[in-house]
Amino acid sequence: MVSKQEGIKYSKTRYEHFLSLVDSTAKAYGAQSAPMAELYVNMANECNKNTTDVKSKELALLLFEEAFSIYQTKSGDSDEQTVDCRIHLGKTYYSLGRYSEALDCLCMAVYMREALLGELHPSVSEIWVLISSVHHAKSKLELALKASAKALTGYRKEYGDKHRTVIAVLRTIAQLHIEMGNNDKAADIQKYVRLHDKKGEI
Repeated sequence: MVSKQEGIKYSKTRYEHFLSLVDSTAKAYGAQSAPMAELYVNMANECNKNTTDVKSKELALLLFEEAFSIYQTKSGDSDEQTVDCRIHLGKTYYSLGRYSEALDCLCMAVYMREALLGELHPSVSEIWVLISSVHHAKSKLELALKASAKALTGYRKEYGDKHRTVIAVLRTIAQLHIEMGNNDKAADIQKYVRLHDKKGEI
């Protein structure tokens, strides 16, 4: 088992390695280049693997912001890499409890992705699931329900009515109805879930 001191040493070594990569990539491609943005994204994802450390998440946020700035400047708001980075920012804000900022990022991302791929594309539904989670965390249950319904529509078109992804969203919708006091609606959805969920979980 790695001791705390060894963990700190490892993190410091990893960070020094990252700074070395930043330096060499900047010299090779430029400080505002796409390879530099990719490096920031990769390092931010590494930071986000430590789900309990706030400082790691805050560092991830800074790195995603740097990458986003590069992508936005080079390719514009509607570029897929810019949209992906905006989603990363939204997820990281959410993990830090900064829900309003998370919603700003995710709502812009979902509209950009709808424009690129269409409203019913499954990758659009993925963002609606995230938006629903943020609304739920803010106790905005009606908005959470609407976002889940949008996700459900896209997933159903792509996968049909019995796919595990559809069942997962239905389970979320049932839980939201319970929290809103709509027990009859929840019971109907739960019945459907029990019939079609291979795991038999609600």
